[in-house]
Amino acid sequence: MSPCQLGEASLRCADTLHWDHGPALIGAQVLVSLFLLLCAWGLLLGKRVALWATVAISGAAGIAVAVRLLTSTPAKTFPASHGPEALMWQISGALIPLALAAVLIWQRRAFPPRPRSGDTAQTRKRAELLRLNGTSLSWMAGWSGNQTFVTADRRNAVAFRAVGGFAITVSDPFGAGDMSTGSRATIEEFIAYCDRVALQPVFYSIHDAAAQHLREAGWSTLTVAEETIFDPANFTLSGKRAQDLRTAVNRANRTGLRTRIASWSELPLRITTQITNISEEWVANKDLPELSFTLGGLDEMQEKDVLLAIVLDDEDSVLAVTSWLPFFSDGTIAGRTLDVMRRRGTVPNGTMEYLITSAIQHFAEEGLARVSLSGSPLAHTTDAADSTLDRLMQLLSRGLEPAYGFRSLARFKAKFSANSEPMYLAYRDPLALPAIGLALGRCYLPTVSARQLAALLRSK
Repeated sequence: MSPCQLGEASLRCADTLHWDHGPALIGAQVLVSLFLLLCAWGLLLGKRVALWATVAISGAAGIAVAVRLLTSTPAKTFPASHGPEALMWQISGALIPLALAAVLIWQRRAFPPRPRSGDTAQTRKRAELLRLNGTSLSWMAGWSGNQTFVTADRRNAVAFRAVGGFAITVSDPFGAGDMSTGSRATIEEFIAYCDRVALQPVFYSIHDAAAQHLREAGWSTLTVAEETIFDPANFTLSGKRAQDLRTAVNRANRTGLRTRIASWSELPLRITTQITNISEEWVANKDLPELSFTLGGLDEMQEKDVLLAIVLDDEDSVLAVTSWLPFFSDGTIAGRTLDVMRRRGTVPNGTMEYLITSAIQHFAEEGLARVSLSGSPLAHTTDAADSTLDRLMQLLSRGLEPAYGFRSLARFKAKFSANSEPMYLAYRDPLALPAIGLALGRCYLPTVSARQLAALLRSK
């Protein structure tokens, strides 16, 4: 008798425990398999409901098989004619699902939920921590697309964007702790969190204190920008450096231009409509979409604590607009950071210099301790590239310069002060540098197609 005939005969044995393999059971098995795949995807995303659903279905399946085995006679359950393979197969049908449920319960802390940018509790906590202590870019934590990690003690937070398996921070930690020390404990807790949820942490746009701690921990750092930041009380229009600023201010005064500083909600509709038109015109004239991540746009200008500085002519026409983000120290606004810069295409030369100069003087009168003109992304790239990421960022800088003018923007900001502080990117794995560069590109241009970007880079 052939092996197939032996198997067919064994299935007809009256003393063997049979499992119904009809269409209904097969359909149920397919549905359960699809459900388990859905649960696996939910576990990858940190969904707690997926964890407990997997535990429930695995436990139920294991218990069902075990009950059926235990309630059947040994002769039917383990017929001697079938050998040890049948014994192992039937026992494993109960043990494997039960073992899976037990492991998931035991290791449930390995599946913490990833914070989402729209999570209500996280949003409230982030807003609270942002108004305690932060650095010049901390306000960007609340922008669309960014997520927030909050420490276990709920005192500090790190904002990041998850792209391509990386958790790329917006800037330094913020919250109740002393940000000048780099918030070492917060950084270490964030790194541990990223390791648990299978994200590679990358610290971007961080300042020297945080970068120094990461260097001591064995990380590599790369300067990605120079931030122009200074005390507005020390700002002056005297000296050779400020010659262009003096000229711009004098020309504006002669032509009757004036500035107004207010939040979006405080401005009349006729003004905000003009600002919207200017912004849309600026975006329409670009070959690529508007940048995001650490660069705001029209939506970010409308936030409650953001101030707008505008230039008006004698007919109340808006010629140029800038937005200024707050950053806090001990619960009060300690400084402002320049974000959006937009102007009409036909405005006289020097209008933007006049507007920023007037805003700085206004902040000095308010008694603010710091004014940041922010850093220019991808502008700090030298001809001598020291690493793969250096070379990739240099390529991106050259390719995007005609569309966005990062380097010319950096030179423009240097007119206002010689004081600058480096901003760093810190990474742990040098082998991941090319992927980090691409992930950063996706942070700034999430909607650009690969063909658009490749065509632009090839043309430079």
